[in-house]
Amino acid sequence: MPILTKPSLVKGTPGLVTLSRADIIAHPKVAASNHFKVDTNWSHLTAIFVSTVSNQTKVLTFKASIPSLSAEFRSTAAVDSSFKLVALSIHDLDGGTLTLKRTDLGASEAVVAAAFDLSFTPPGPSFLLNRDFNSPNTFLSNETPINGASIAGGAKGVDALNFNNNVKGLDIDLSGMGFVSGSSYKVRVHVHAVLADSSLAMTIMGAALVAQVGGQNLVDCANGPIGTYVEYTLIAGSSSTLFQIKQNSGVYFQIGAIQILAA
Repeated sequence: MPILTKPSLVKGTPGLVTLSRADIIAHPKVAASNHFKVDTNWSHLTAIFVSTVSNQTKVLTFKASIPSLSAEFRSTAAVDSSFKLVALSIHDLDGGTLTLKRTDLGASEAVVAAAFDLSFTPPGPSFLLNRDFNSPNTFLSNETPINGASIAGGAKGVDALNFNNNVKGLDIDLSGMGFVSGSSYKVRVHVHAVLADSSLAMTIMGAALVAQVGGQNLVDCANGPIGTYVEYTLIAGSSSTLFQIKQNSGVYFQIGAIQILAA
C-alpha cells in the first residue's frame, strides 16, 4: 500500500486523502527514530500541499488517534487544478515533529509526483434530478407510477422503467428542488428500448416540452450504447410541482435514467 492514497478530486467536491500508518512507520527516516517509529507517540500528522499554478497552500491534518489516517481535501469550484506535496510531518504529544520532505518521499521527482501530487478536474453538470432506475430498482417515495408502470429487467441487461400499453408513465414530485417558474431546463432521457411508433410526453411544473435539442431521436438513442440520451428543453411552469414523463403512443418503452439540469 502506498504512503498516500489519492482520491479522484473534482473541484467544489470534498475528496478523502488517506495515509498508510504502516508505510509511514516503515519509511527509513521514521524507522530510524526510536521515538517516532512508535505511533502511540503521535498526536497528528500534517501534509502540506502547494499549488503548481499559484501560491495557494493547503494543509491537511490527520488525527493519529483515529485508526484510519484520513482527511478531507475541501475545495470550491475556483480551486487551482494541481497541488504538489512539499512535506509530510509527524507531530508528537510533546509538540515535536519529524518531517519527510518532498525529496525524502521518492527516488526522483517523477516518482514523487506520481505518488503524492493531487489533480482536480472541473465539476460536471449540477443535476436537479438525477434518477437512475437501475439503482435503486424500486420506486422512491416521491415517485408515483401511472397506469401500472414498473421497474424491471430491461433490454440492455439492466433494470429500467417500463411503459407498455395503457399510456403508462411516472410522476416525480419536485418539491424543494429549487425549480424556478419560467426558467429553462434540460431534460435528458436515457432510452433503453422503444418501438418506432412510440413517443413521449413530458411536463415540468405544468409546462410542456418546448423542443428537442439536437438531431438524435428516441429510436437512435434506444439503439445506442448505455449512457446515450436524447435531450429536450423545457420551460418550467407554476401550476404543479410535478415532473411527468408519459408514453404518448405505441406499446413499448424502456427508460434507464432521467436527468434534469439548468439550461
